[in-house]
Amino acid sequence: MGILFLGYAAWQPAVFITVDERAPIFNPPTSYPAAVDPGAPSVITQMPGDSNFWVVVRDAGPGTDEGSGIVSGTVQCVSTTSDYDSGLMPLAYSRELTITGTAWEVWTWSAPMLPDSQLYTFLWYFTDKADNVGQLITYGGYGEADGYFIVNGITIASATQTIYLNTRTIDVKFIGTDAINRINGITVKVRTDTGFVLRAEEIPPVGEGVWEALDFYTFIDDGSYTVEGYIDEPTKSIMKMSFIQQVGDTTPKEGFSIFRIGAGVLGFVLFIVALRSDQENE
Repeated sequence: MGILFLGYAAWQPAVFITVDERAPIFNPPTSYPAAVDPGAPSVITQMPGDSNFWVVVRDAGPGTDEGSGIVSGTVQCVSTTSDYDSGLMPLAYSRELTITGTAWEVWTWSAPMLPDSQLYTFLWYFTDKADNVGQLITYGGYGEADGYFIVNGITIASATQTIYLNTRTIDVKFIGTDAINRINGITVKVRTDTGFVLRAEEIPPVGEGVWEALDFYTFIDDGSYTVEGYIDEPTKSIMKMSFIQQVGDTTPKEGFSIFRIGAGVLGFVLFIVALRSDQENE
């Protein structure tokens, strides 16, 4: 940036012309999202519609010169996996930030509700008083909430698993590990082997990122059951657990079945005999 001094006379006021030929510059990865590689986008863990995306910028003159000063900033958020396009949205100046002795500015965008589970390109534009425009492109996408279930002290290590218990009552616990603030609730379902839902209910939160329900369900009858666990996000539910609960003796009782068939046949025969005896006595 250069300065020209023009003077008409000793008594006249001076006119300063500032020459600023450099656009505002950015300081990645001090931004959110920060990734500048489209092949490795940042994971957005904030809630859609409740997010403050931000970027750090400064107007760049020679050396430590501050340039002419930033007058406006905008961002455009474009989905790379759908037709979503926010259009140019205004950014708000937030605060000054000093990095290794140099003053930078933090500008933010309170995003609207972005479509979930998509990848986005963020186009950041800043204009200074000399109409120089600086541009930064970053990439991000919403990551799914994650965690794991614990049933009667046993960690469910895979999505589908068979476990063995010595009690008919189950306690269910969930511990969140990723994107916990995206979790709206944790739902557990108990089904029969035919798919009929015996219970489907959210288990209560008991701490930061922890949900737990003691004595969630007691299996009265013998049989095979499926217990499922879901993470409820703003726009979808993610199944994180599905295990088979075998209660009591689930093997076929062949002797009992034969006895019932035999009893049925015997009853039918006795009925016919009784009927014919009555006819003969008439």
